[in-house]
Amino acid sequence: MSCQSTRGQQCTFADHPDLDLINEQLLEGVPLRTIQDGLLARHPDAPFVSTTSLSDHRFACLKADKLLADEKRRRLGLPARVSKAPTSVADIELALADLEGGRIGHEEALSVLLRDRRDLWRRPDFKALRKEHIGDRCEQCGTTTPPLVLQHLKHPRRYEDVWKALRKTTLAGYRLERGEPDFVSVPFTECPCCPRCGSPTFYRRAKMTPTFRCGPCAFAFDEPGTTLRQDYLASRRIQEEYDARFIAECGAALAREATLIVLRRHLDYFSGKHVRTFCKKCAYMMDEHRLVLCPVCRKRWCGRFAVSCWECQNPPSGESVIPVGESPGVVSPEA
Repeated sequence: MSCQSTRGQQCTFADHPDLDLINEQLLEGVPLRTIQDGLLARHPDAPFVSTTSLSDHRFACLKADKLLADEKRRRLGLPARVSKAPTSVADIELALADLEGGRIGHEEALSVLLRDRRDLWRRPDFKALRKEHIGDRCEQCGTTTPPLVLQHLKHPRRYEDVWKALRKTTLAGYRLERGEPDFVSVPFTECPCCPRCGSPTFYRRAKMTPTFRCGPCAFAFDEPGTTLRQDYLASRRIQEEYDARFIAECGAALAREATLIVLRRHLDYFSGKHVRTFCKKCAYMMDEHRLVLCPVCRKRWCGRFAVSCWECQNPPSGESVIPVGESPGVVSPEA
């Protein structure tokens, strides 16, 4: 990253005397114009730093700070991160036991995972994990030609995704127990609608006749009809109050259960519970196309959750080679 001086000379941010201060202000979100004015006041003879170069440098700093790229951080002049012990299987087991025993909350348990966000293959204990689980041949095609890789059949799930899925099922049970939101008290108001289907979703046409056209049924008309509908804002306010009451009563238990699921999935992932030895081609086909080698013919590819390929299920003779009720798949489906 370079900055342009008023005389046309180039310099890099790594040579700037206030590099540490620039990086700190950029990561804190200080306005670019404020940073530029401060640099001009402190170093009037230094090369001029434009707001465009500052913006580009801030994007690179934020990206390096997010990806934890140590070499890139040093190249950009960012300060080294505070060294923290990488998250290990023992740390996750301890956090899981403490959360189940009620000794810590879900936020403190999740902080164990947020402490080290590096991918599994970038962690210092991956070599030992690979040496323990790697085989001498691909478990799909049977090839022994290197390189062979560890293929995870189950991956950790994000806390937000688990929380949303649990909220959906928990809210359904909450509605059965406590009842639906009370929309009976919402007043009805007259609103224009389509004369044919009664939908309020229609639009005006500027240069065509008839003037209006309905979106759902495509009916064209000159004068809209009227219908009685409940006030949208009042209904939304009642729904928001119902959701807030649900979160107040069930939010803590929901967060705890979601955290337990996330910790268990990470524990299985870091301990290599659901790994197989694949060749590069089989791993690529599963990761990029969600395809596995047909477990019957071992020649064609089929969907990951399919029993077999289409040709094996529908042979020319008309009789399937797969017995009814049996699934010879070699790869367990992801839960």
